[in-house]
Amino acid sequence: MLRLGAGHVSRRHVGDSNTCRYRDVLDAGYRALSSWDDRQQGNASSRSVTLEGCRLIALHIPMQAVALLLLCVAAIWLAAVGLLMTLRPLSALAFLRRTAATQRINITEQGLRLLAGAALIVRAPFSKFPHIFEIGGWFIVFSSIALLLLPLRLHAGYAIWWANTLPPWAVRVIGPLSIAAGAGLITVAV
Repeated sequence: MLRLGAGHVSRRHVGDSNTCRYRDVLDAGYRALSSWDDRQQGNASSRSVTLEGCRLIALHIPMQAVALLLLCVAAIWLAAVGLLMTLRPLSALAFLRRTAATQRINITEQGLRLLAGAALIVRAPFSKFPHIFEIGGWFIVFSSIALLLLPLRLHAGYAIWWANTLPPWAVRVIGPLSIAAGAGLITVAV
């Protein structure tokens, strides 16, 4: 059971978890707002709970909307790359060779991956598979940081090695998986 007080949200022990998730915060905020009409006595504790509920909702709804928007953009990117891989595998391999070619490209690529990973983490409580979203988000965040810290020649060399190793037919076979991943990401994020 959630209790809203002046400036905090706490949760009584349920199972083995004492943490309060975003969904719990929003549920408590909505309950606080909807119960305001029932408690029109005007006492201070009821008013502070309702105001706290408003603050919680005002903070988390925009953050969730931004996370969902970022995930939709990432899903469209995955689908577009999958389409390129399926229809033009040689162009996709040339594109892979250019990843991490310069420091600017590397920082841009990893920055966008960091944003997508953070969006997965933020959106996890509202997705259909919260644990998978959270684990995947943290994996993307940590791997992006690792790739930023890795010397550029190693990262670029790895991309070039894969571009030279993968035959075009294999890229064409992998393409639909990327399209499916993009469609699946949107489906489970909503």
